[in-house]
Amino acid sequence: MDNQEVQEIVAPSSGVHVVLPGYYSPQENTMGLIDPSTSDGRVIFFLPWQGNTIAGTTDAPCNITPNPIAGEDEIGWILKEISEYLAPDINVRRGDVLAAWSGIRPLVKDPKAKNTESLVRNHLVTFSDSGLLTCAGGKWTTYRQMSEDAVDDAVKHFGIKTKALTGRVR
Repeated sequence: MDNQEVQEIVAPSSGVHVVLPGYYSPQENTMGLIDPSTSDGRVIFFLPWQGNTIAGTTDAPCNITPNPIAGEDEIGWILKEISEYLAPDINVRRGDVLAAWSGIRPLVKDPKAKNTESLVRNHLVTFSDSGLLTCAGGKWTTYRQMSEDAVDDAVKHFGIKTKALTGRVR
């Protein structure tokens, strides 16, 4: 915002989740599975959720759209991957999908990284030469950590003196 010649750092990525019947995961002990090394290196999980099973996720570059749609390729990839963890006699079918949705997450490119292709999968706090703080990326589930990191980094970067406000609370 303060320098129009700086490269864009946000790289939108689509993630898809599907809901399957509960018999795809053990409901009685609420145990799930996450595997960070699937056939193509993406992460897959499936978990019991409200009597059903939620599974995901894909990770693909995308255009920003107000209503992202879960594509058949992504749904098929999820179903293929989870079938590898199930008993051989269980046939995961497209018709078993009760719901599917897509969301867009803001992956970021670290402007200070030597490899411009590397993406940060959580969030990034950085400062421009003029002192503009940028906190980008992250997930809606990590907003508190993002806020804490942004404030802590600003305090450190600008040499702000702080003191505990809750030290004497009764």
